[in-house]
Amino acid sequence: MELGALICTPQAPKCKSCPIAGHCVAFQQSRVEELPNLGKRSAPTPRRLAAFILEKQGQFLVRQRPGGVVNAHLWEFPKIELIGTRNSREALRSVLALAPRGLKPVCVIKHSMTRHRITLEV
Repeated sequence: MELGALICTPQAPKCKSCPIAGHCVAFQQSRVEELPNLGKRSAPTPRRLAAFILEKQGQFLVRQRPGGVVNAHLWEFPKIELIGTRNSREALRSVLALAPRGLKPVCVIKHSMTRHRITLEV
């Protein structure tokens, strides 16, 4: 990883100081500026999620993610993807089929995973 971060950089590769330049196809064929041809990246996909911290008498509701999905078998607070203008209160009602007594926003977390730009409302 240090090789890619310090020597074989996309903008200014330092081929003369590279310890593996003799094995590099791009260097051998004088195509350093062309390779690798990664093509255009796909546009990031925005996603809005709502996670719910449900507490009753000091106990919290968590669920285990199913197998075969990202982060399989890890535990998480229940969450749902918010589509369109749907808000977290409507989403919670649809998931639990009940109206919560007290729904308070805790925080909003923004992060990226691969090509997804995620906004998580807790």
